[in-house]
Amino acid sequence: MKMTSDMLIKSRYRLPFLPDSEKVDYPLLRLRVAVLFPHNLFTIQLRRKESLQMIGDCGSGRQQFVAAFSPQGDNDQPSPIHEMATLATVRDCHEAAGGSTLVTIEGLNRVGIVDVAGSDQYSTVSIQHLELDGSDPKLHRGQMEAVLTMVDEITRLDPSYSAELVFLLKAIEDDPSLLADRTASFFHFPLEWKQQLLEAVDLQLRFGLLLGYLDRVLTHAGALRTVRDDRGADGKKNVYIPWQPPQVARKGFDVDEGQA
Repeated sequence: MKMTSDMLIKSRYRLPFLPDSEKVDYPLLRLRVAVLFPHNLFTIQLRRKESLQMIGDCGSGRQQFVAAFSPQGDNDQPSPIHEMATLATVRDCHEAAGGSTLVTIEGLNRVGIVDVAGSDQYSTVSIQHLELDGSDPKLHRGQMEAVLTMVDEITRLDPSYSAELVFLLKAIEDDPSLLADRTASFFHFPLEWKQQLLEAVDLQLRFGLLLGYLDRVLTHAGALRTVRDDRGADGKKNVYIPWQPPQVARKGFDVDEGQA
């Protein structure tokens, strides 16, 4: 079965393909409930035959594959995937309940998908590598400091986030791209927000988006803190209501949500 680039959800931004980059084919893993960032780990529970076959082949041979966010569709029809995706590898794999498999995957780097094809076993994609933002980290010092400040404030207000997050991020201040991606993976952003951050190869753009999203989370956390304080002052039991971003429809999952 042959599919085409019509199966691709185009990036919001122009993808900076390397001038002499050749197309390379990789197996495809559709992610329904996650966006995988480079140099981040994610654990998922696989149930679909296609996904299990692909991971089995890649895990046994240490072959790389492409992980792409696929927000629509069901198990009976191939679903569109986002043009910007992540080259990935299997780090751990073992059997789980109900015939499923628990798999830990690691993102390697951003890639652009140019074509999608299907077979009797699983889908494959043709990708081209991207020219990544290699700007001087010093140019992003102010944005990184702003991110760290907001993360620190959020973790003080919202008990669902670990206070250790800011220390983990400070340890990678010398790599602006990694700091931005690691922050995006830590926070419970809506998946469309995360996909937009993945598509932002330009670091100025990525930090601008990230700071805007963190500001929305911080505003919500501050409002909830005020509610909790008011309830306490009234002598009523404090009740914490965590921020609930929009959720992906739970029809047709090929992977179950895991923990980053």
